[in-house]
Amino acid sequence: MFKLKFLILPLILFSALTPDASAVGLSGNVIALGQGYRDYAGEDHFILAEGLRFHLQDFGVKPLSFHGYIQYYGDTKDDYTGNGKVRLYSGYLQYAAKDCPLSLKAGRMFLYRGVAVGVLDGGEIGYKINHQVSVTGFGGLSGPLSREWELEQPADAKMFGGEIRYTPLALRKFRANFALSYTHQERGGELMRHLAGLSCNFKLTRRWSSLNVLHLNLAASGLRKALTRWQYHSDKFRLSLEAAAIQPYFSAYSYFNDFEQVGMILRLKNTLEYHYIPQKWGLGLSSMLFASGESGLRIGPYVIFPYGRIGYHFSQGNQPNNNVLWGQLRWAVEDFIEIYAYAAAMEYEWAEMEIDTQETTMLNLGCSIRPPIVKGGAAGLEWQNYQTPEVDSDRRIIFNFRYNFNMGGANE
Repeated sequence: MFKLKFLILPLILFSALTPDASAVGLSGNVIALGQGYRDYAGEDHFILAEGLRFHLQDFGVKPLSFHGYIQYYGDTKDDYTGNGKVRLYSGYLQYAAKDCPLSLKAGRMFLYRGVAVGVLDGGEIGYKINHQVSVTGFGGLSGPLSREWELEQPADAKMFGGEIRYTPLALRKFRANFALSYTHQERGGELMRHLAGLSCNFKLTRRWSSLNVLHLNLAASGLRKALTRWQYHSDKFRLSLEAAAIQPYFSAYSYFNDFEQVGMILRLKNTLEYHYIPQKWGLGLSSMLFASGESGLRIGPYVIFPYGRIGYHFSQGNQPNNNVLWGQLRWAVEDFIEIYAYAAAMEYEWAEMEIDTQETTMLNLGCSIRPPIVKGGAAGLEWQNYQTPEVDSDRRIIFNFRYNFNMGGANE
């Protein structure tokens, strides 16, 4: 049953911040997810997640808004994991006006600004200097991994940084955009991220676009990531080319530090599709050449047909070999209902784990419904079957429900 406590915070804000509740804009969505399965030890589980995402606008000061996401997560069959808690994933005030160059945020928010990725308990300030340059800075504490309502200790979770974005008018026909970012993040008193980054994306023509990224690890004075990706899109052809050099980056407290450190990973990826009849029939080929001390190649062709795709890819080289026959299906039975399926049969070898050959099968079947009688509503049901020589009873049933609402002056 949906937890009524989810409604407390938005209702308090809705009623207290304005005397005229009908003038306030309230929008968002209600989400419910459930997953039932039996684990390898024969124990039953039923995981339930109920969430409320909401946006409050037009209360008091018109450019001021409040945004939040609260979720209950728990395993109703197993209390060992300590689940069954209400978590605050985000909750922040935002000030933003179209005619004002200044923008402000305060509270718990998710950051994704170049090298700055994570949950911030603090504030962010942005200023648009002109049509070409904008500056953003943030500071506060790294949000707790548990997403509890409490804050981390200030001495153990410092987080600050910023971003400068530049859109040169001289390159406006290419829609070029440059961004310089920086972040310093700690958790438990240990340095988690100390990075600087530069990104550039542009559109050369109506069909060609490019993304380029450079991240530097300031703590180790080394390269963290260098990536360039080029894409071409037309009715008949689709092409993606990518080259990257990536250094795996683990925090000092990370569990993965107990393993042998991986060196720089070099990767070349490409995908080429030819659509004989657009959106119906075609052929594709994807490949990836990579190296990290040892090199390997993964390549696979696939066929595009009106209701899905089917393909095969295989591996060669000194890396773990993985050969996969796969297929996916999507069929819109009506405008409001769609059936989908995914199946894969894998055979792989992994010398480091002393696995010569192992076979794995996977099958997912599901449907999604958007009933016309429930405007803004959607539901889905999925069955999963996963089987290996060691595990032959992993069966899962997953359901989801989503309802979008928009009341008052809010416009989503």
